[in-house]
Amino acid sequence: MARTCLLPNGRQRYRFIGLFDNDNAGKQAIRAIRELDKSVLEYKDVFRLWPFMPLTCNLDPGALQKAFERENSEVKGMAWELEDVLPTDFFDCFLCEYSGAVSRTTTAHGKVHRDLTRDGKAHFHRFIKQNALRRDLDGVVDVLKALRVYLGLK
Repeated sequence: MARTCLLPNGRQRYRFIGLFDNDNAGKQAIRAIRELDKSVLEYKDVFRLWPFMPLTCNLDPGALQKAFERENSEVKGMAWELEDVLPTDFFDCFLCEYSGAVSRTTTAHGKVHRDLTRDGKAHFHRFIKQNALRRDLDGVVDVLKALRVYLGLK
């Protein structure tokens, strides 16, 4: 779509990126995008959420990929979703109300990924809207800051 919305000088007016969970569905989505349009590059146009989002000045997609792999070597293969960046104590408060919301928990290198049931995910999103304070969302803000670095934005 960005290629069709141009400035008078012919440059693209908008740049679109994608951020996907680093789970099977996210990996599948990136493969599908790449099959549809080979010019779309991971670590430049589409990104997967990782437990450690490195802040680097080298925005070359290959160098950025290596930085991700290096910083996440201890959690390689671990699924990661945006809900996982929320603090453990916040998640524990949620689980006090919805104890059956998690179907499986994976822990590696101090990071915790929880597979939520379908109802659990809906309840958790509602719980976030109703109860999250700014400090509970620091991890989400950090992800946005990292994306700004990857896009070369201030």
